[in-house]
Amino acid sequence: MLYSEAMTLSGSEVWIQVMPGTINMAYPFTEEPLELLHRQGIRSPSDIYLVEWAAGEYATFGFGDISPREHAFFVDQLFVKILGCDDASYQLKTSIEQLES
Repeated sequence: MLYSEAMTLSGSEVWIQVMPGTINMAYPFTEEPLELLHRQGIRSPSDIYLVEWAAGEYATFGFGDISPREHAFFVDQLFVKILGCDDASYQLKTSIEQLES
């Protein structure tokens, strides 16, 4: 699993966990996550679905197989258009965590 952190324009730390077919992310909002993605114009995988969410805490999305480039683009859109990172200057701190099978 790839764990990425970044800072928003307001200085808040946000995070996204990335795995094949799954994204788990910080979600500091009360609006239903799929509705927010749609309203913000996020280009998400066509078969995206909401796995679980807790308002103000996190949202977990699932989807089918997409290319690494599409996966990275989706994560970038989430950091910029949903979590409020500056598109031109945000920097990721990443770590890879081994998942138990």
